[in-house]
Amino acid sequence: MDLSKKLKKKYNDLHKMYSKIHIKRDLQKFLKKNSKKDVLSIEQKNAIKEFYKPYKKVSYKFHNFYTEKNDEFYVNYLPDDVYYCDIDMYYNNWNIAPIIDNKCYYQRLLPNVKQPSMIVCRVNNIWFNSKMEIIDFNDVKRIISQVKEIVVKEAYDSSGGHGVSFFSNSKNIVKEFTKCVSKIDVDIIVQDIVKQNKELSKLNPSSLNTIRILSFLDKDGNVKIYSSIIRMGVGDSKVDNASSGGITCEINDDGTLKNIAYKSNGEKFEVHPTSGVKFNTITVPKFSEMKELVKKNHPLLPMSRLISWDLTLNSNEEIVLIEFSLRYGELDFHQLNNGPVFGKDTKKILDEVFRK
Repeated sequence: MDLSKKLKKKYNDLHKMYSKIHIKRDLQKFLKKNSKKDVLSIEQKNAIKEFYKPYKKVSYKFHNFYTEKNDEFYVNYLPDDVYYCDIDMYYNNWNIAPIIDNKCYYQRLLPNVKQPSMIVCRVNNIWFNSKMEIIDFNDVKRIISQVKEIVVKEAYDSSGGHGVSFFSNSKNIVKEFTKCVSKIDVDIIVQDIVKQNKELSKLNPSSLNTIRILSFLDKDGNVKIYSSIIRMGVGDSKVDNASSGGITCEINDDGTLKNIAYKSNGEKFEVHPTSGVKFNTITVPKFSEMKELVKKNHPLLPMSRLISWDLTLNSNEEIVLIEFSLRYGELDFHQLNNGPVFGKDTKKILDEVFRK
């Protein structure tokens, strides 16, 4: 192995180690804040220990959190640190993912999938128009002055609603936009605002409510969908992210919603806290088509065998891809709503990851 390869390997190893340290620290803070009591019996704790014994020693605190919040115990819940630090890092290329997962490149990666219309974008401090032609900032301001509503997003790592800003119906839109982008030092994409389908809007009209689908690509090129939930904003929030106060609900195979939704801290809701809508009165339109879209397109992104897709339906009944996560897709809302994320395949996944 030559020196450059050794240095690259050392850098990658250090990057993963650093990421694991911070992930575990953040998860411990989350548990300390949101898991208040021990609800597991001695027998349940022993069952967890035996189930994971062939793979690694695990904490039962994550099982305790899910059992405490949804009143259901499963020995094959995945501890969050195992999911992020072992499974996600095994199946997804953490070095390539943040480079590929750049919204400025989405249209090139998946040209046949409908996405929000791009108005302008900035890559490596160079501005481009919707045709990906280089323009200067005066052109950018002229283009922005001609639109009524826009959303500005950091092109990567804009998860949890972080790095997302909305501008609409303002005489000072150019000034406000200029001030906003001057504070962002990473790539930026500026898009039209998606007008959502009436059925999804019933849940919370102020936010774009999205369907999160977790898909897995096996070694033979087959795609399996393991979990689907809908993410809804609360109050006048424009984002639906659970980490920004939104709530999530399981989607049945036929597109109907279950009757309970959760905040990321495990708080339960029987009706939407803003609209008052009962969740099980809503059916996600074209849900089967959404799942087929995911199955068709996941093999085009093989650097990530676990992908979290965020889709919605616009006012013209068209499926729209909002974003995907090629690493570090959230786990908690899947297991709060749906139980163990890999279900009966949990041991098969663990066997592959830990090479048993």
